[in-house]
Amino acid sequence: MDLIYLVVAVLGTLALLFFFIRRSIYNQGIQKLQYVSMPSSLTDIGALEMESTISSDPEPPEQEVQNPEVQKEVFDETYLQQCFNKTNKIFLEETGNNDINQLVLSEISKQINCFHAALYKSDEQEELLTLAAGYGLSNRPDRCSINFGQGQLGQSVLDNEPIVLRNLPDDYIRVSSGLGETTPTWIGVFPLSFKGKAYGVLEMCFLYSESELIKNHLERVAELFGAHFFNQGVIAKQSQLQQLEQEKLRSEAILEGCADGFIGFNRHGIIDFCNRSAAELIRLEKRNILGQSVNSLLGVYIKEDSEEAFTLIHDELQQTPLTDKTEIQITDSHNEEITVLVTANTISVAGDILFTLFLQKISVDLF
Repeated sequence: MDLIYLVVAVLGTLALLFFFIRRSIYNQGIQKLQYVSMPSSLTDIGALEMESTISSDPEPPEQEVQNPEVQKEVFDETYLQQCFNKTNKIFLEETGNNDINQLVLSEISKQINCFHAALYKSDEQEELLTLAAGYGLSNRPDRCSINFGQGQLGQSVLDNEPIVLRNLPDDYIRVSSGLGETTPTWIGVFPLSFKGKAYGVLEMCFLYSESELIKNHLERVAELFGAHFFNQGVIAKQSQLQQLEQEKLRSEAILEGCADGFIGFNRHGIIDFCNRSAAELIRLEKRNILGQSVNSLLGVYIKEDSEEAFTLIHDELQQTPLTDKTEIQITDSHNEEITVLVTANTISVAGDILFTLFLQKISVDLF
């Protein structure tokens, strides 16, 4: 009996031992399944597959918390050259489009993922930068016009050099959208330089890292804008000159039929217009009057009082100032003296100084 109890006890002990071993293996398998089912990353999965032992009370791995960063933009030279060619094509094909400034600015902003951009055109007479187009700008009246030398934009025009603004404070400018706001990484200010002169400024705001390729690309684009504004200025001057020429022709037609003599000459004293009455008064053909010196023909010369102030004088010895209906003596081509009333005027036209003389012969009636 003792032997039988001993055998039963040994068998029971072996059975219990076998039961606990299986239970332990089962529990470890459950724990391993729970650990693998929620990996924090692909790296964690690889680490789990390489583990040879598992602790009895494993802790779930900590997930890495990464600060959201703006994705770094990568543009190669080939892509930027394609963008430049496309921009140049727009300038060539849309020359007559009144919205060409806005069209080009929007295109280049989209090409290189610029969030805010502003295009300014310079006015030399007013020494002012005027907003010509904007991309993603807020409605701020203080940005519509900027004086030369004011801020970075105004300084860039005076120096004709690009400026890069880095490490911007949070309150400097905010790039906003429907999803939120953020601070730009850098801002580029590029003068619209053409033939050594700045015709405006291009300002662009970026959320990705500063790039030499982008800066070089924008300097070339700014030069396209400079050439565009230069051509616009040339066309405007040509139009102005055409209008002046038309007005001159109309005025000459009116003056040609005027009973009084009329003579026009430049600041060098060379006669460039003469009507029929003046030619008859002096008794010379018009072709023999044009191109002559008003001093040698009428004894009138120009006295320069200051840079922009002049006085017309008759007779260098007597120095009679010519104003409104001044009586003087002139000599015609037959050396006969004629008494005339002269009205002199000084006119500034297209940056040049012109002079005019109205000559009215004084008749002497003999009874």
